[in-house]
Formats: sequence, C-alpha cells, structure tokens
Amino acid sequence: MNVSKYHLLQEDFNLFVSEKQYDYVFSLGFIEHFENYEGILDKHLNYLKPGGRLLIMIPNKRYFRKIYGYFVDYENLKAHNLKCMNLKTFDDFGKRNKLKIIRSEYRGGFPFGVHQKLNFIQKLIFKITRLSCKYIINPFLEKHPSKYLSAGIIAIFEKPIHN
Repeated sequence: MNVSKYHLLQEDFNLFVSEKQYDYVFSLGFIEHFENYEGILDKHLNYLKPGGRLLIMIPNKRYFRKIYGYFVDYENLKAHNLKCMNLKTFDDFGKRNKLKIIRSEYRGGFPFGVHQKLNFIQKLIFKITRLSCKYIINPFLEKHPSKYLSAGIIAIFEKPIHN
C-alpha cells in the first residue's frame, strides 16, 4: 500500500481516544478476541481519516479448522470468538458504516500449527495434517481459497470522503 511512514499505537482500545486520524489503519488478529466484535469493528473508524483505508485480518478457525483445533489446539481455539469469522461480518460492517469494500475474502493455506504440547495421538494427527497440507491442500488453496480450509479472512475498506 506504499506506506513509508507509520506510527504504532499500544493503548487500551476500549478506553483510548485518539486525537489524530490516520490514512491507514491495520487490525491484525484482534476483533476475534471480543464478544462485542461488531462494536470493536466500528471503533476502528475513529482512527481513520476520510478517504483512508482500513485493513483487517483475522484467523479462520471455523469449519475444518475448528474440528482440527478440538483435537490438537483446543486452548488456542477457545481463546477466539468464532462468530465473527465469516465474510458476512465484514460485508455487514462495510454496509453499516457506508464504507467502500475493496476486498473481503478468505486467504491462505490450512494453518496446521499448534500452540500446545501434543500427546502421541495428537502428534499423529498433526503430522498427517502437516504432510497433507504441504503437498496437497495448501498448493490448491493458494489458487482456490476456501471458507472451509483457508487460514484467514482479509478485508480492506475505504472510508468515504463525504457521507
């Protein structure tokens, strides 16, 4: 997006009020940790200048990833709100806020990585999944993303200059 100058904010998102708005706002792996994800999405617009762009990326832990997570990555799965992990969430957000939706899509290969120690059966599931993904599933998903298997959701919006 040709960004050469940037500023990172590290504040409590629910309490902080920015005095400044930005041309680009990036939200990566954030909204899926809240029950009120729609309100959290809307708050992103407080940081965005008219004509600015908002990039949101979240993991896709629904469908097959949810089943896989139950078997080999349960604690990590529980730390996420799966209700927001669909394109409708982002399409509704864009429409609700009269944003131009530049992109709203599933992206990436199947994320087989885990965040916990595995027992023997879990290691077997992990290794079979990793090999399947490396040689079959992920090469296919790079060309044909899928809500059932792809790693994440990416959405890009543009805030109108005039309401």
